Amino acid sequence: MLGGEPDATYPVAVQPDPMEQQLDDLQQASRERQAELREIAAQLPAEMSRRNLVKQMAVSLRAAPDRGTVIKRTASKIGRAPADFVRAVRKRS
Repeated sequence: MLGGEPDATYPVAVQPDPMEQQLDDLQQASRERQAELREIAAQLPAEMSRRNLVKQMAVSLRAAPDRGTVIKRTASKIGRAPADFVRAVRKRS
């Protein structure tokens, strides 16, 4: 029926799918988080020298309550660097 009364094949009130509603909610939350991250990124300096970066890391480390854990994780990461490099080179070949 064109322009007439609705029939049984096209219900008047379509119930939203709960899965689609959940996806819409997640997308909205994602957009909000992206906006927050853009605001944070806008506050960061455009460039930073390596010296300033290392200096800020040292200051942060001095103030960290779990500096022992941070030092251990950093040392283990540095220790893995050569093996990671070799693995990356082999993967390219």
